[in-house]
Amino acid sequence: MSEVLRRRLLLVLAALSTRLALLGTDLEQEKLRLMAALSGLLTAWLLGATALLMAVLALLLLCPEPWRWALASGLALALGLAAWRCLVHVQAVLSSGQPFAATLAELQRDRDALGGGPSAAAQGD
Repeated sequence: MSEVLRRRLLLVLAALSTRLALLGTDLEQEKLRLMAALSGLLTAWLLGATALLMAVLALLLLCPEPWRWALASGLALALGLAAWRCLVHVQAVLSSGQPFAATLAELQRDRDALGGGPSAAAQGD
């Protein structure tokens, strides 16, 4: 009897070890995805701000005096809309994918293999 219990315990420990390794991999992937999004956002912001500053300055200096206020207003509106679009894109990148999807799927398979669990009972309703 103790040999059977020992084998089962070893199987449980092996499964737990695999799940923890998968969780670590998922954490690493999420960290890399977040860092890529943040570094892309920062780079785009710095380059865009510099380019827009130079373009606005050039346009305002080239524009005749009576039209400068209208040009400045139009540029402010266009830049505001572009900034909003960038924020929408970053939000979409950060919300794409489900964190720890592989780990959650493996845990669900474990529950199913062991005869169900809270998630299996909830799915049956």
